[in-house]
Amino acid sequence: MGAAPFTAISYLRNCVVRGQVQAASLNGVETRQFNFVPDLVKVSAMDISHLGLKDKVQAVQGSVWVDARTNRVSQETVTVQSTDSQGQPQTVTITLKFTDYDAPVEIK
Repeated sequence: MGAAPFTAISYLRNCVVRGQVQAASLNGVETRQFNFVPDLVKVSAMDISHLGLKDKVQAVQGSVWVDARTNRVSQETVTVQSTDSQGQPQTVTITLKFTDYDAPVEIK
């Protein structure tokens, strides 16, 4: 239940917004930025592989930037605090950048 891209996107679909939405700029683009905490029970229900990992996760929090003009997600950053197989604390941060929404896709 860590920082895989699929999981990070799932966090956005199953979250609670924390604090106020803030006006921000990301790479020169006006955005709205907000912080969130995912509902780990709902995320676990989406992917059975997460069921065994949720007990090792102490906290997950994230931030997302939404383009003010298009309402599309521009960037998401998620930090996961958990324990490794020896019970030692670890922190992982992943940043996903979303671009080229309307670009054609070619699959070979």
